[in-house]
Amino acid sequence: MKVYRKIMDVLTMIENIVLTLAFVLILGLTFGNVVARKVFQHWGLSDRVVLMKNLFQNYNGRYLGNITILLITRSILAKTLIPAFWMTWLLREMEISVSNRGRISEKRLGRSYTFINDKKHCFLLLIIIFLLAALPQTLLVQSYGWFAAFANFVPPAVLFLCWFNQTDDIYIGVRSDEVDLTGVGFNFKKAIAIFMLALCTQFFAENITIFVVLHVLWIIVYSTVRKGKLYFSHLIYFIGAITGAILMFTNGGYHGGVSFKSVSLSIADMYYQLRDKIMDHLFINNVVLNITFAVVIVCLLIRKEKYSCSKIQGDGRKHSLWDALIALSVWGYACYCVWHSIFPDWKFISDEGKNNFVELLFSGLFFISVLIAIWRTVDSSRRTSFCILYLCSILSAAPLMAANPIGARCFYFNYALQCLTVLKLIGFLLEGEKISIWYPTLLISAALAVLGGTYLFAFTANGATERARRLLIEEAVESKAEEVILPYMSCPSWCYVSEPMNEEWLKYYKDFYGIPEEMTVTFQ
Repeated sequence: MKVYRKIMDVLTMIENIVLTLAFVLILGLTFGNVVARKVFQHWGLSDRVVLMKNLFQNYNGRYLGNITILLITRSILAKTLIPAFWMTWLLREMEISVSNRGRISEKRLGRSYTFINDKKHCFLLLIIIFLLAALPQTLLVQSYGWFAAFANFVPPAVLFLCWFNQTDDIYIGVRSDEVDLTGVGFNFKKAIAIFMLALCTQFFAENITIFVVLHVLWIIVYSTVRKGKLYFSHLIYFIGAITGAILMFTNGGYHGGVSFKSVSLSIADMYYQLRDKIMDHLFINNVVLNITFAVVIVCLLIRKEKYSCSKIQGDGRKHSLWDALIALSVWGYACYCVWHSIFPDWKFISDEGKNNFVELLFSGLFFISVLIAIWRTVDSSRRTSFCILYLCSILSAAPLMAANPIGARCFYFNYALQCLTVLKLIGFLLEGEKISIWYPTLLISAALAVLGGTYLFAFTANGATERARRLLIEEAVESKAEEVILPYMSCPSWCYVSEPMNEEWLKYYKDFYGIPEEMTVTFQ
């Protein structure tokens, strides 16, 4: 039996490695063919290097994001490897967060979990990859299809998950390797690592910088009140987060310099921002994710009903009514999201403002229903952790209520945390259950094959068009032609914007590709 178990563990490890390598390969081919757009072209010019030498003074405080974009614009190898590295790291952090909880719970609670080292672990890894690939179209083109956005919104999600995975256990119990302010067992190298992790997380996006400070404050308050201790790791992370926030927001770009965002603290403006923009990106556009939430929550409610069938009849009817209302709300919202994606012009009410208000209420009902479902179906040792994670996935968008302009790219962080929430719920659902996952695994594998093929086709087709454009430009420049005619992108919907839209962008386009100013550029 032991030999069989070892063989199965080795086969599972091989499957995970093959899956990860396939993931990295597709990412490399995809990112290597992403088409440059205005911001990307602008960062490829020499004035951005001068800006870096001046420490981005009077520009913005996204120091690490800016440096990442500079690297990507100057090397095809960097353009391929850096995004693939961050996505692989994100996959790894999610895998740790989903699978490691089982090991900790087994140690803490003395329960038997079987989904960590068998086929269920491979199934969870497939779902992680699937959800990271099944983004809404708007978020896809503004994250994977736009490096300037990718560099500012994907890395902080990875770095925050590194921190979250270190603190998640506080909701279950104090980990054995934690030290309080007495300093017993203090590790200086670990302290430096935690400080640098917090500091680096703060140099990408302003709303995430604010959220990280608030999150670590919450951790400190929670551990102090519930555990009666203040831990070194939390305090050091807080110092690093505050230091990073100060360094970011003292940049002159936020105080009369070159600012690309305006801030309004008006209650009315923040309400309109929430109603008209944030709800779409935070909830409505996430069709696949919302359907996944609905399926998982209904399965959890069914399992809960099965395990609570010994309750008295009256109490059981009361609980069944609540469960039915929760299932109705989450599935109703998921179906509406599908309908909205097919018929985007359809409205509850002809007036756009009133229709957006109805969607806001519907989204709020979905959010509350998911939160209640988590609290009712997850065991008492982990329900707090799951609820806090889901709250973080939504509340981290709060600073965006005061910022303008915003786009789908600003919500990649929220999407990643929502994905992690549903993944942890799936992991919890599979614990100790003798469930056949052959058909779900086959279904997810087929969906991934379609998604991967679509990604490769769309991005490689656009990459081929981009390379053809470069050749045409080189020939036109060498022959000193008065006009160069360039083809449209093969898959324009997979580019945020595929051709220059105004004179300013056209100037950057000419500078980036070395086109003489007097040469006319025509797209057809």
